[in-house]
Amino acid sequence: MTTTPTYLDSVSVQLYLNGGWVDISQYVVEDINADWGILNNSPTDRIGYVGGMTIKLNNNSGIFTPNTVNTLNGWKIGVKVRLVLTFGGESYVRFKGRVKRIGLSYKVNEITIVPVHVVDWFDEAINTKIFLQQIESNVNTADAVITLLNLTPTPPDNTDIDDGEDILKAVFTTADTKSTVYSELSKLALSEFAFIYLKKDKIHGETLRVEKRQSRIAKNVSTSLVFNNMYEMETDFGENLINELTVRNNPVRVDDTLQVLFSLDEPIEIGAGQTLPDMMVTYKDPTGGGLRINGTNLQTPVINTDYKMWSNRNGTGTDLTSNLSFTVEFGTSGAIIRSLTNTGDTTGFITKLDLRGYGVYTDNPIELFFEDTPSISNYGIAPFTYNNHYQSNINISKAIGKLVLSQNKENQIIPREIKLIANISPDMMNAFLNLDVGDLIQIQHNEHNINGKYFIHSVNFRIYQGGKIEFKWGLTDAYLADKVYWILGRVNYSELGTTTIVSF
Repeated sequence: MTTTPTYLDSVSVQLYLNGGWVDISQYVVEDINADWGILNNSPTDRIGYVGGMTIKLNNNSGIFTPNTVNTLNGWKIGVKVRLVLTFGGESYVRFKGRVKRIGLSYKVNEITIVPVHVVDWFDEAINTKIFLQQIESNVNTADAVITLLNLTPTPPDNTDIDDGEDILKAVFTTADTKSTVYSELSKLALSEFAFIYLKKDKIHGETLRVEKRQSRIAKNVSTSLVFNNMYEMETDFGENLINELTVRNNPVRVDDTLQVLFSLDEPIEIGAGQTLPDMMVTYKDPTGGGLRINGTNLQTPVINTDYKMWSNRNGTGTDLTSNLSFTVEFGTSGAIIRSLTNTGDTTGFITKLDLRGYGVYTDNPIELFFEDTPSISNYGIAPFTYNNHYQSNINISKAIGKLVLSQNKENQIIPREIKLIANISPDMMNAFLNLDVGDLIQIQHNEHNINGKYFIHSVNFRIYQGGKIEFKWGLTDAYLADKVYWILGRVNYSELGTTTIVSF
């Protein structure tokens, strides 16, 4: 590659204020740092982390101090921010997110500086609880992802979602009170044996990419460049060695008759005309033991059958049940009892409050065990467990297990990260601007005898004052990119003698 000093036309930091993007680049001081992608490259690293960008603003005027008379109109936690880089007359939205943290001001050479940290959409996914989500049956990964996106207050600006390779019998069956959109996306990525991440694409700066299991098979390299001029490479030797593998399937068992999934442990006193705060309750195994379970086919409580209120704590005296009113919102792992009200003029005691439905149980997993005896003999035991969460097809789990074992049974040098300078040529600058997580590249490194294909797994960069750009790509092995698999009944994948490796 010919070395030609190359710089961006412009660097623009913009805020979304009052319905439009406002350039605040004149206030930016010091370097701009950003990172996103999938943090590590083990078989279970299948979802991106919360990406971030750090900028520092000149605050001599006080406009970036929140909640003062001088504060810039609209400046606050949560405001949208984007970084727009221009090169060759074309603009690239290289990061987009929302302000997560506005730091305390400090002075450097008579300049008052405010540090600002921006996070991408995954932060919202992490903070969006799904307690009231119901179990869904016979859906593919794409269907389940769309359900989760509809739960978020603000979905990502753009999506690129593949249809899943197969139908999942049930999803959200292991959700609990702490489950979030992000944690369920992670389970879906593991169940699909694919990747979910954010791409900082040129136009939107924020595209949620949901791959299917086959999406990286026989994939073409994203650029004609061969990356052999990195100024630093981090490598692992044997970091992902696996020669004893357990793949866990989680079959779902569902009751076929109604069971009491929640009941009161003791009476609740409620005054005349009083409305109690909303109550969150969880389902428990009706056979005892206190094990938390999930539920489906939940029933609206029926007076006298499911709830009772008396004038005495021990369930005697006057029957006041007709004075008790409330509503219930059901979720897969529990319910919220709202507006629990005593409409009468006498204090009552709620002695019975049952929620009935079908219990959903995942307490009896099936574990497939794989091992490679020669690898164990050569390197010692290196165990690993892969939880398939919502995948119930044993044949798919078997194929995944064989693939993971074959890919990781040897001690090998794996390039974990490469560091590059965007300014060395127009080609490298274009690579920095256009290549992102999920793109396939060719890497050469003579010292470690590396010459192969790798997917970009994460992106990290720093734009210095003056225009220098250092960037890093985290990598994962493109083990499947050169493979051609046999997929029964699919043209160009099912020709015996040509594409004869059974796919998963």
